[in-house]
Amino acid sequence: MTEHLSSSSPTLLTMNLVTTILQHPLLWTVSQKIFGCDKQKHALYRGAFSGPCTMLDFGCSNGNTFEAFRDFTYYGLDIDPRLIADAQKKFAAENNARFVCADVLEHPFPDEFFDAILFAGTGHHLEDGLFPRIMDALGRMVKIGGSIHFFDVLRSPGEDSALLRLLIHLDQGKFHRTEARYRAMLPTISKTLRPVQMKTMRIRGTLMPQPQYFYAEMKRI
Repeated sequence: MTEHLSSSSPTLLTMNLVTTILQHPLLWTVSQKIFGCDKQKHALYRGAFSGPCTMLDFGCSNGNTFEAFRDFTYYGLDIDPRLIADAQKKFAAENNARFVCADVLEHPFPDEFFDAILFAGTGHHLEDGLFPRIMDALGRMVKIGGSIHFFDVLRSPGEDSALLRLLIHLDQGKFHRTEARYRAMLPTISKTLRPVQMKTMRIRGTLMPQPQYFYAEMKRI
């Protein structure tokens, strides 16, 4: 039997509230500071890079990750014009930060333009059919020998608490994958990218429980 949610359904009202928060730059920033453990994620992401370089932050939202890469030549790319406008306003005084609103599949940057790319927290928004196309586009933008540092939250059946499952459910992403799924798909996702390391990790000591994170370094060959 299929259940149909009415406009007054508590579940639907909650989902509508979450959607409103995620679509408003200021509210999204506040929610990230409360629930998103920005400080810990910044350390996690920065730790994947060997040192300052010319980098792309794919799916940069309103630039909340820039703080971890202030000594880099930083480019942020997102398809949402409101979020990019907010980032451009917030970081207008930063000479090494550039924010671009564009579709990555339209090749907004030249081939082999970046030393490294951060692809973090966006995978679970991409359906399986789109994922290889995105990875291929990013692969062309990174220099030979450079890496795409891929991070995404995981579904961990049998390990995630009820609260954590609820938080994952409330996320707008519809394609949360398991560790096994990523380990199976990434080695064959591109002819020019090779995973040189894959691992999982969990951020602890936060106000809200955090899911496991999957990390893969995809090197351009």
